[in-house]
Amino acid sequence: MAALEEAGIDPAGFGSFVNNPEALRSAGIELPPRFDEEAAIPVLIEWLPRVDLPRTKESIAGHLRNKAARPAAARPLLEELRSTPPDQIDLRWAIADSLVYVAPREMFDELLKVAADTSFGKSRQPIVGDLLWRIKTERATELLLELCTDEQVALHAMSSLHRKLGAETARAHIAPLADHPSAKVSAAAKRQLRKIDAAIARRAAKGG
Repeated sequence: MAALEEAGIDPAGFGSFVNNPEALRSAGIELPPRFDEEAAIPVLIEWLPRVDLPRTKESIAGHLRNKAARPAAARPLLEELRSTPPDQIDLRWAIADSLVYVAPREMFDELLKVAADTSFGKSRQPIVGDLLWRIKTERATELLLELCTDEQVALHAMSSLHRKLGAETARAHIAPLADHPSAKVSAAAKRQLRKIDAAIARRAAKGG
């Protein structure tokens, strides 16, 4: 991106994301150049709404998933999530994933509304799975219980409910959903129940 070069930032490595660099080095795999995300944040925020190519916009959103982007990138990411067409599923998911990482508490009520809005489809998954359990309000708990029967986010809602309420309480809510008429909801419930039961068993083995 020319804007990065104009700001004195080497664009090499832009769009490259490596989760486990040490494993790749050990395997003899050459890593891409390191992109200076922190230095690039002001440029990335400026260009997020200006870029038209979905893949480039997705890369910008991914690089904004950085502590240094808190909270400056939160509002632009939320606005971008709202304006991105529903058919751009991967892009909306990437935006939501970064948004959860940088959003301040002051925006939690707005993100609750996004999580409840089915028009956002699967892009709600990061919000439901990684944020709602951290919001200490009755509305957040009520919403998680509602979303346990939403096919697009059911598994994420159940996982979040487990983290929020604890194994036994979450199990009591999730167990009846194993017989839910929706195959997706039923499968999600059975999968989450296996995780809950495994957690309970591990705790019992430790004498907890």
